[in-house]
Amino acid sequence: MLDKKNIILFLGSTWWGSDCKSLSHSFRKDGHVVFELNPEDYFPIRWEMTILKVVRRLIISFIKRDYNKQIKKLVNDSYLDFVIAFKGNLLSARTIKSIQKKGISVYCFYPDVSFFNHGGEINSAIKVYDCIFTTKDFHLKDKYLRSNIKEMIVVNHGYDPFVHRKLDVDLENTMYNCDISFVGAWSLKKESIMEYICNEFNNLNINIWGPNWEKANGLARKFWRGRSVRGDELILQYRLSKINLGILSGPEGKDNNSDSTTTRTWHIPASNGFLIHEYSSDIENYFIIDKEIVVYYDLSDLK
Repeated sequence: MLDKKNIILFLGSTWWGSDCKSLSHSFRKDGHVVFELNPEDYFPIRWEMTILKVVRRLIISFIKRDYNKQIKKLVNDSYLDFVIAFKGNLLSARTIKSIQKKGISVYCFYPDVSFFNHGGEINSAIKVYDCIFTTKDFHLKDKYLRSNIKEMIVVNHGYDPFVHRKLDVDLENTMYNCDISFVGAWSLKKESIMEYICNEFNNLNINIWGPNWEKANGLARKFWRGRSVRGDELILQYRLSKINLGILSGPEGKDNNSDSTTTRTWHIPASNGFLIHEYSSDIENYFIIDKEIVVYYDLSDLK
């Protein structure tokens, strides 16, 4: 399909530094024509105020309906070779089927551990995609996924050289200058590791960035910066942190498998940041341990 130049409808976020933006950019770099429809134009994910979250929950069904309507309109008005959705949280199975009836294939790139903990339309949509590209090889072994997904292909995470790069900036005494940092969404596993680190090294400057860390109950919450960090701001954090931690996601939802690599596995070294990464056998396929990255096996080893 990619041997020829295609016209692609890309459904994903467009903010600088996102994996979605990097993927659509790579299509363009290879000479393809890319039409983009950003789901965040319809579903605002960055609302933090409680009243706004309540409003969003109340109108979610209308948001989905409007988003899928706009996709169908764009498909009807354009000549397309295929459609690809990044995660596709709002894309309905009905819309996918309507596109396929026009002879247009619909694909999904899904980099997360679980198909079942993000809600939205994913549970039904995974059954009708022409192909799902996953970064998790354990998805291929899941009986439910194997019996309900037409085709799955495993691809590696990567990095974007336009985003993840060495920044020669001379900054001191900023919020990014720290001894230890971790960037990632909250989970019980990540909280337990960061709680241990924060207690053992509470005299050091520690930064935690990412969503949902208000759920943390201990000392780790004190070191949370209160928000996510994106784009070049994220690269500054990787660059100006003495140690960047790479903590893998644990089992979530109906899944019983843990991650073996994440986007940070590549983003941090590509940004010239020092990485201490949770060990997995996959790591040895990509890096020379103790030369290119450092790994830890358990909490005492991490300490």
